[in-house]
Amino acid sequence: MIRLLKLLIFLNIFDGVATYVCIKIGFIKELNPIMADIIEGWLSTLIFKITLPTILILWLINHLQKQNMTKFKVAKFLIVFTSIIYGGVSLLHIFNILIYWTVIK
Repeated sequence: MIRLLKLLIFLNIFDGVATYVCIKIGFIKELNPIMADIIEGWLSTLIFKITLPTILILWLINHLQKQNMTKFKVAKFLIVFTSIIYGGVSLLHIFNILIYWTVIK
């Protein structure tokens, strides 16, 4: 489970950077209405889309390492579910970047 959380940190950072870059080049728009206003600047993107989630995941890793993981069935499900969602979003970003570099640019 800890490895999956570390993967989640990587996917979160990739999503933040890829979203910011793709929005700045005008290739995509942020679909999350809450994040749409926040993602306009690099600093706000770094804080809200990368740093805060990473800190929360690191806290969760630290907390779970001290506990018996069999107690956290709901947490395991949510971690797996979130990893799948972020994995899909990351694949979508890779697909969009490949399209932009090969077709549009």
